[in-house]
This record gives sequence, structure tokens and C-alpha cells, in this order.
Amino acid sequence: MIQSNDENGKKNELEWNKTQAILQYLRNEERHEIAHISNRMSWFLTTESFLLSASVLAQSNDYPNYFGVLATLLLGIFGCYLAKRTTIAVTAAQEIINGWLKYEKHLLSNFELDD
Repeated sequence: MIQSNDENGKKNELEWNKTQAILQYLRNEERHEIAHISNRMSWFLTTESFLLSASVLAQSNDYPNYFGVLATLLLGIFGCYLAKRTTIAVTAAQEIINGWLKYEKHLLSNFELDD
């Protein structure tokens, strides 16, 4: 049974129901943000694999030597840029999730769980 620090019966029960609704909303938002992180990482890995393939193909014997080196350099720079952008996006999503978790802990700190 869940009891509040202040024992006011119905008011306490309404407060708990409101808290549950807020917690449900926050958990749904967390799931949504985690799905975005997963999608971003999948996109990043796919992009990096295409860049690696393009770099290998640019170094084939069909092109002059300078083209392979130049293409590899440019694709490497672009890959580093994508890595930085992905890191920024994932870090921002993690900060949002951590903020929601702190808010959840704050909401639950108003209630005590009794067995």
C-alpha cells in the first residue's frame, strides 16, 4: 500500500493517481527517446559502412593514385564530422532522459512504499 507523508485520505489518493499519470507519460517519453537513440546509432553505422566502401572503391586501380588519396581524406573528414554530429545528438538525448529520471525520483520521493 502506498501512503503519503501527510495522511489526508482521498486527497492523498488523488495525488498518487496524478503522480502515476505523470510517471506513465515520462516513461513513454523515455521509450520514445531511447528509440531515437537506437535509430541514430543504426543510421550512423550504416553511413560509416557506406563511407568505408566508398573509400575502398576510390583506392582501386581504375582511378589515378591521387584520386584515391584525396577521396579517402575527404571521406575520412566527412566520417569524423558525422561521428561528432551523432555524438552530440545521442548525448543530448541522454541528458533529456537523465532529466526525466531525476523528475521521476523527485515525484516518487513524496511517497513511501509500505509492505
